[in-house]
Amino acid sequence: PAIDMIAQRLPNTLLISVIALIIAVIFGVVFGVVSARKQNSIVDYVLTVLSLFGVSAPVFWVGIMLVLLFSVTLGWLPSYGMGSIEKDGLIGFISHLVLPCFCLAIIPMGTFTRITRSSMIETLGSDSVRAMRARGVSEASITWKHALKNALPPIITVIAIQFAGCFAGAVLTENVFAWPGMGTMITSAIDNRDYSLIQATVLVVAIAFVVINLITDLLYMVINPKVAAEAKKGANNV
Repeated sequence: PAIDMIAQRLPNTLLISVIALIIAVIFGVVFGVVSARKQNSIVDYVLTVLSLFGVSAPVFWVGIMLVLLFSVTLGWLPSYGMGSIEKDGLIGFISHLVLPCFCLAIIPMGTFTRITRSSMIETLGSDSVRAMRARGVSEASITWKHALKNALPPIITVIAIQFAGCFAGAVLTENVFAWPGMGTMITSAIDNRDYSLIQATVLVVAIAFVVINLITDLLYMVINPKVAAEAKKGANNV
């Protein structure tokens, strides 16, 4: 049955997708905040160019360049396959994760940087932030405790979309690095015209998209109390 094959490969794809998303969120949000704080400076220009490169660079090209640099030229990291903790140890297992995860994180990282920068610039220019500065609140506290929290809703939306993008981008990434996930499986299924496996894989991915969007809506209610209040008001009206 197709579901048995998907059950074997799905955890591997989720592993690199989740790790790539975590890397992209951490670096993207930090770069976006720094870029907003240093607006119109050299740092801002450099980070903007890097984010544009990240959004524009094809995944397969980035993967090939990473293999060429870190595997072929420097010899630091393995270029293909999935390590095993039993055979390769923890360090060997992690070393197999580095290149595919960073390759998959490049595009969402650039997107998070741009969205965070725009949202933070708007928030840092608000009246509430000016009032906190007038009261003598430190810039670090304003940026990381107050402004970033108010800038989170659009970032949360992008996280959901980019996670779905990571899932789709895993098809190319897994083929570049010979990662045994759903990407390589669906490619083999297409080559072999295994329509049942293709349909089952598309169905699983579609369900994952729906679940991710549902979780995003629930997170909105936690982060933004206005959304929760409006939802409760609508339910009472019904």
